[in-house]
Amino acid sequence: MTPDRIPTTPPAWFNVEMYAAVYGIGRHVAYANVRLWHTSSGREGMPNERVGKKHYRISRYELEKPLGGP
Repeated sequence: MTPDRIPTTPPAWFNVEMYAAVYGIGRHVAYANVRLWHTSSGREGMPNERVGKKHYRISRYELEKPLGGP
C-alpha cells in the first residue's frame, strides 16, 4: 500500500479477525466472544451485528469502549 492510500482513521466496522488482532487474542476466542453475545442475549461477550449466516461485524465504538475509548 502506498503512503497516500494508508487510511488516517480506523474503520467504522471491524471483522472478527481485526477484533482479535486489536485485543491480542486468537480467532477461536474472538469468535466465541461474538457468538456468546448472541446466545446470552447481550449480557456477555463482545457486542456485534450478524451479517448473513456466518459473518459478524463489530462497531469501532464497541471495540474501543472496553479499552477506554470514546
